[in-house]
Amino acid sequence: MPKVYKRTILVTGATDGIGKQVALALAANYRENFVIIHGRSKTKCEQTVAAIICENKLEMENNIEYVCADFSRFSEITRMSEEVKLRFPRLNTFISCASVLISRRTLSADGLELGFQINHLSNFYLWNALLTLLESNAPSRVITVGSSLHAIGSIDYDDLMCEKIYDKYLQYARTKLMNHMITLALHRLLYHRGLGFTVTTNVVDAEETAENHHDVTCLSASRGYLCGRGNGVNTVQRLAEAPELGHVSGKYFDSTGKEIRSCTEAVEERAQQRLWNEDEKICLDLGSPSPRNEASPSGPVLHLGSLEAARKHLLENKIEKLQLSLN
Repeated sequence: MPKVYKRTILVTGATDGIGKQVALALAANYRENFVIIHGRSKTKCEQTVAAIICENKLEMENNIEYVCADFSRFSEITRMSEEVKLRFPRLNTFISCASVLISRRTLSADGLELGFQINHLSNFYLWNALLTLLESNAPSRVITVGSSLHAIGSIDYDDLMCEKIYDKYLQYARTKLMNHMITLALHRLLYHRGLGFTVTTNVVDAEETAENHHDVTCLSASRGYLCGRGNGVNTVQRLAEAPELGHVSGKYFDSTGKEIRSCTEAVEERAQQRLWNEDEKICLDLGSPSPRNEASPSGPVLHLGSLEAARKHLLENKIEKLQLSLN
């Protein structure tokens, strides 16, 4: 009989740096954790799996697998979501680490600014695409590796693709702000759905800035990180594993695990809603299927849904309960 693990954990951007360290730490707990690493290429994923097995001395265990997807291609993102649902039906933890710093403005194969697509839109789609699976395996946890740089970012909705002006650090900060906002929006959406903390969502500032002069630099791969100091791996691991943190959601932590305040724009609900709507529109324009009208045993599917729809659903439930109590 196949072993049933307490946690099935997907770590994106797990072939280098922070993501690899997180996967390494989680895979070491081979009695409780089954770890799925994500990377862009099969070769890199296989090398990472071998390195993690060797370092953790897991030769007799079988608690690590991988999925490949190039986040610069939206078709790969949608394919990956279907592969994860098919191969790993017990998924209950999603840790987002993938991000890039791009020196010059570059377009993806889909015509989007590359950093926006890899750092942000891929996360938005995967969170939504896998949400029903996470709900079915509750209690589940979503953890976003963020950055304090989100506080210097500001979203220009008239220039989301940076056609007017491009600065690599400002665009990186914007995408981190976007992830921060959507993570908190997802928490709010789940709360308004009346789901309590069956799926928790939190942000961890697990990065340190690093300079690199290559055209495309995987920040998770940057050799400029001081991996042994203040990189937040322990905080991410605790958020994924600690039973006492099972009801912690909608929070932002620094690399030491201290709860800190998000910037004003990140917590502003109308700003979150606007970004959610923009992301949804872009996904639909790229041809992603919209499950708005589908039904699930637990209620309306939340994939690519809106906070307004969630509020309406909650209000309808309250009215229905009130009517039943009066009859």
